[in-house]
Amino acid sequence: MPHALPPEEIIAEILSQGLFISHADFLLLNLLVDRAPPPRKSRNAHLLLVCKQWLRLGTPHLYACVRLQTAEDTASIAALIRTHPEIGSAVRCLRLEGGHAPGLVDIARLAPNLRGVYIDVPGVRGEDMRALEDVLPLLRPVTLSIQETGHVGESVTGARRLLNKHIQETWTSLRSVSVSEEFHGASARPAMQALGLALAQSSVEEVDCGDEAFFTWIFESPLPKLFNKRSLRRITCHGMAMQAVIHVLLERCGYPPATMDKISIVPSQRDRNELLALARMQNME
Repeated sequence: MPHALPPEEIIAEILSQGLFISHADFLLLNLLVDRAPPPRKSRNAHLLLVCKQWLRLGTPHLYACVRLQTAEDTASIAALIRTHPEIGSAVRCLRLEGGHAPGLVDIARLAPNLRGVYIDVPGVRGEDMRALEDVLPLLRPVTLSIQETGHVGESVTGARRLLNKHIQETWTSLRSVSVSEEFHGASARPAMQALGLALAQSSVEEVDCGDEAFFTWIFESPLPKLFNKRSLRRITCHGMAMQAVIHVLLERCGYPPATMDKISIVPSQRDRNELLALARMQNME
């Protein structure tokens, strides 16, 4: 007697677990940790070769996390979800490392369940701005990762201004924002301040940043506005070396203990590199 096959809903759920890529890992900022870029697709994609049924049920789960680097990537994904709307519905995270092409608008429109967005700001070129202007109003991110550096240029400045506008005015769904700790340098401080002011007027509940951005916010006014937000639950600052200094500065600025309890200070990549170098030196002795 042949065995009864499980319902397709059960098979689809099993495949979704087998093909799952951590959304948090996928959206992680490149320079916060020493690791390879996230995979384009699940390492278990071979499961879809078992049979046609598994291929049909599992294919949408391969596109839960979409990584775009070139215009060709964008055109390919846009064409796919135009033809297969169920794939667009499966998209949860979008990693924009490039690919600021016209098809990006179709991806945003046809991915109604998109909740996590990664944007590489220094990677934006002048010709990319039109695509960003068209696509950002269509997004409704809950989680936003901003890859930043101290780079200054017309297109980068325009991208920052556009991003701040939507953080502050459009993205009422936004709850968590992470900014790479490589966002530093005197030339970047006006941009840091502008981002802090945008966050202070946003719906954000959690902020993750490097110590230089945090110091800029302490001295140049955005931080009090951030702390006055009832919705704010936590600010995570990367930079253990400055932990004591940060607490002293906050006390001198008159922040009450309840406010300082919202701050978590964790090791930065620089801290990790210094500890690793020290360990290597000790091993050589």
